[in-house]
Amino acid sequence: MCKPPLEKDWFMKSVARLLLHRTNIEVWHRGVDYVNQGRVKILRFDENEVEALVTGHENYRVFIKPLKKGIRKECSCPYQGDVCKHLVATAIIETALL
Repeated sequence: MCKPPLEKDWFMKSVARLLLHRTNIEVWHRGVDYVNQGRVKILRFDENEVEALVTGHENYRVFIKPLKKGIRKECSCPYQGDVCKHLVATAIIETALL
């Protein structure tokens, strides 16, 4: 499991920053908690996309790919909102790895 330190300016120009405005603060904080608890396992990573397995009540597959205009994102969890805590946690790890 990945667990990078969260620094003050870690999300400058990042996928995490893009997602910040697409979720509510409670979901965001839950994603940060998942990172701090080491619940994110990166399966595949490069500068174009990231795929992860995030452990919650179950294991959820997460995929994030930045696009020229926006972001492609998928999570296998049942959350009905735009951005779930699993996407947030994966985006934070992705940003820390860049």
